[in-house]
Amino acid sequence: MEEQRRHVLSLLDTPPTAETMDKFVEACATKDLPPEKRLPCAAAHATRARAFSQTGKAAYRVVAAAAEAQAFGDVSTEISQILRDAQRTIALQGFENSLQKAADCVRKNDCVDVVALADEAARHLADLRSIGGENAATLGSMERRLAPVAIRAKRAGAKAAVRRAAVEAVESIARACLHEGDKSTDARVDCKLSVLRMLKAPSGADFPGVFDDAPHPVKQPNGSYVWNAWVDAQNSFGAKLRTRFACLWCNGRVTVGFR
Repeated sequence: MEEQRRHVLSLLDTPPTAETMDKFVEACATKDLPPEKRLPCAAAHATRARAFSQTGKAAYRVVAAAAEAQAFGDVSTEISQILRDAQRTIALQGFENSLQKAADCVRKNDCVDVVALADEAARHLADLRSIGGENAATLGSMERRLAPVAIRAKRAGAKAAVRRAAVEAVESIARACLHEGDKSTDARVDCKLSVLRMLKAPSGADFPGVFDDAPHPVKQPNGSYVWNAWVDAQNSFGAKLRTRFACLWCNGRVTVGFR
């Protein structure tokens, strides 16, 4: 183990080239790095930060390299500026992306994360303020672009929350309908009672019997039962009429609709 450690540290004895840079910075991650090796590691990470910045690499890679250089002791103004410029790029891109996504969600009215997107844009704007480098006019313009989207986002988010709660309530009811065994008789009895409560003259009402050639309550995938049937009952004028109805039964909860 110690021999392997000495081998890794020996990689830091020679200044890195473009071909050996990756292995060099890997060696810099060695635990309990000797103090005399920190300066070469700072220089290597600083070189990577400059190269990434000049070649247009992703800003997060520039930030990572510059931050490592500072962690190893590089306090140069150049690396500090490279780091700030990369952080500023990340904040600017993050603001524009989050703001655009939030605006799209508001326009389409189909995004439950719209409030989080607007808040994310606001955080990127706050980062820009703390990093510095943007003039007051630019920051003010960004604030004015964000403000109406944030207001609409909160409204849309509230509506989305209501829709989500409704969906969850329906799913909860569906889960509550799950049970074992045949409940068609329970469904038939409960549906009859609900229909009777809705009739003008319930005492003389007739429903299809269990052995009649009529539809029976049908079990649904979620465990509920649907009974499409009829009832013969007197109306307000004493005439006996047949009325069709549909009944949804779920563990004793009944919903009836007449056709």
